[in-house]
Amino acid sequence: MPETAPGTVNTPRALEPLLTVREVAKLLSLDRSSAYDLIATGEIAHVRLSPKRIRVRPAALTEYIERRTRRGASDTSLADKAAV
Repeated sequence: MPETAPGTVNTPRALEPLLTVREVAKLLSLDRSSAYDLIATGEIAHVRLSPKRIRVRPAALTEYIERRTRRGASDTSLADKAAV
């Protein structure tokens, strides 16, 4: 069993603190509408807690960034359009 530092909790990945769409937008330097578009198209995986509550795992945001980093410069997506 891996050891943790005193006073810390080994939190399972599924219980990571989730990000709001506003936080995702801020981290990606986008407006909220563009962040919602990335979520709606499936570019960023999300968890829908209720019809009006969407959250994103930090790992899902990292995966999105890694996928975008590997793509060629000629590929355009919603994130590229939002940056213009």
